[in-house]
Amino acid sequence: MEMNGVSLSGGSEAVAPSAPTVVPASGVKIFSWNVAGLKSLTNVIQKHAPELNSVANSASSPSTPPLQKYLNLHLSPSTPTTVFSLQEVKIQLPSLKSTVGPDASIAFKFSSSWSIFFSPCRNPGELGFNGVATYVHTTSKTSPGSVIRADSSPFNDPELDKLGRCLLTDHSEFVLFNVYAPCTSGASGDIKERFNEALRRKMREVRSQGRKVILVGDLNISHKAIDTHPLYRSVDVNLLLSSDSKLENSKPTDKWVLDVRKLWKKVITQFIETGEVVPQTTTNSKTGQTHEKWRLRCKPLNSETGSVMLFSPEKVKENCEALFKSFSEQPMRATHVDMMIDLLKNIAGVEWDQPTLTELYDWKRSPDFFKSKHTKKFSKWVDSLVDEDGMIDTFRASFPNAEGRFTCFNQYTNRRYENEGARIDYILIDGSLSNNLREREGNEGLSCGNEKMLPVTVKDKGDKNAYADTIEAATSAATFSGAFVAAPFSGAGMGSTPPPAKAIADQFNKSQSGIIYTPPMFSDHLAVVAKLEFQERATELELESDKATKACQPHKAQKSLTGFFSSGANKQSAFSSSTTKKANTNAKAGEKRGFEASSNFVSNSKSKSKSTSSVFKSSAVPQQAKNKSVMKPKNDFFKKNT
Repeated sequence: MEMNGVSLSGGSEAVAPSAPTVVPASGVKIFSWNVAGLKSLTNVIQKHAPELNSVANSASSPSTPPLQKYLNLHLSPSTPTTVFSLQEVKIQLPSLKSTVGPDASIAFKFSSSWSIFFSPCRNPGELGFNGVATYVHTTSKTSPGSVIRADSSPFNDPELDKLGRCLLTDHSEFVLFNVYAPCTSGASGDIKERFNEALRRKMREVRSQGRKVILVGDLNISHKAIDTHPLYRSVDVNLLLSSDSKLENSKPTDKWVLDVRKLWKKVITQFIETGEVVPQTTTNSKTGQTHEKWRLRCKPLNSETGSVMLFSPEKVKENCEALFKSFSEQPMRATHVDMMIDLLKNIAGVEWDQPTLTELYDWKRSPDFFKSKHTKKFSKWVDSLVDEDGMIDTFRASFPNAEGRFTCFNQYTNRRYENEGARIDYILIDGSLSNNLREREGNEGLSCGNEKMLPVTVKDKGDKNAYADTIEAATSAATFSGAFVAAPFSGAGMGSTPPPAKAIADQFNKSQSGIIYTPPMFSDHLAVVAKLEFQERATELELESDKATKACQPHKAQKSLTGFFSSGANKQSAFSSSTTKKANTNAKAGEKRGFEASSNFVSNSKSKSKSTSSVFKSSAVPQQAKNKSVMKPKNDFFKKNT
């Protein structure tokens, strides 16, 4: 027996050990971004082509699709494989099958070094919403991280799978879950809980097969209080009102604490007894356009006739009703800071000054009372991934003390300009991958905006990393030190004046890690990134041709020759009945072989056979026709399209 070149068998003759074979490490960069629509992103890329061309990759040719040119700018020589996990792509399935039209450059025309997978929304009534896509660039088939299988229906739950919110890609070294989770507002809270449970169950199933898991995407959950702007954090009112509660590191006479303890029960009782959902017409101050919305209304304390409006208007009546119901059922529920301020001001007439708000915003003075913006059950779900399943939040592992680092903002109310947001986009890896997580190198760190505008004290001391943990630095990064101006209330983007090219190009700054500050006109979300290292593969691995994988690549599906001819003037099949029957039999055999090959990864193949069988047959049937010399096409046709 031999280990690392050294003989472990007996023998009197000494054998000099040979040098162990060292397999070089190879980088994999994982990039996750809610793009808020691939079509709109592509349009913005084209609009800002001059700024992007200033840092353009010379390898991009004039015929390269705009989206590929943009993604190319995020590639780097140190990472042979880059995985772009995109959420909320908003593309319908028919668009992914068309080689012409405005969507063709999104699904087609990418160079051969790219592999692209989609999970579009297939839920009637929501077509054109949701959707996730994974674009993988690999320099060679021996580079770790390239895809060998994919699955767009992983939950074995038709209702959840058709939402287009989860896409699995098997990269051999790990299995990646690209997720756009439902939000928690209104009735969607129930579907979110089901989705989270199904997601966790599937990740555990994959681990049970000896695989390592990476979860990326928009989870629509801010994990801890530090991941949420002070206005959107939740106060544990029940704990605050308990007689034995104490404020650590703060004065018991803090005005906000005294006011809540004195007035909260009265305010909530008044809200529940007199509250109602009413229609409200809003008018855009810029365009004059009116919108019919819904809002909560109640009577203030010590008033018999008047009424006050509460919170922000909602487009959907059910959202207002669900919010009112939650207060009615749990009067002492954890409450958002901005809602607490609103209720005390409008119902009790108590308006806090800036010193009081400063005390309230400083959550570290009394951390037990503050939670993330989301309810306990959802933030605790992330706790369970970390504490019970052993996953690592790659951002917090690298930047445990960074304040104000948010990934999502309400662009219609200029919140990014104030850096008022939440961190809801994540890259979580299994603890078994902790040694693969690449540590920060050299000047890598969080962006602090325009480097030329750093505070003088930071420049003198040269301690940029300490400054990067501050809210001031995070706000500078979010606005590129003021270069991104506030958005008009029409919701037309972050200002009408084009930002300087340097601000647009800053997202490609190689010193950034953890969060990539993509410009606000690109999306209301920022991108997040993590870098891992794996040993290079000894052999090439090919993409599987099983049915589930084919379903994730609708842009590669070809109509069968039968379908081609049946769509013409003569509706009769080009095959005789016996030939067609044999071809279908062979196609079914091919399906079976495909499932057997991927049984370790796709455990719910039977439940998905109906939805994706046509994708498999589309390639199997013409191949059988070719073998029987029935309408034999050119060989290069199949090499190119199957």
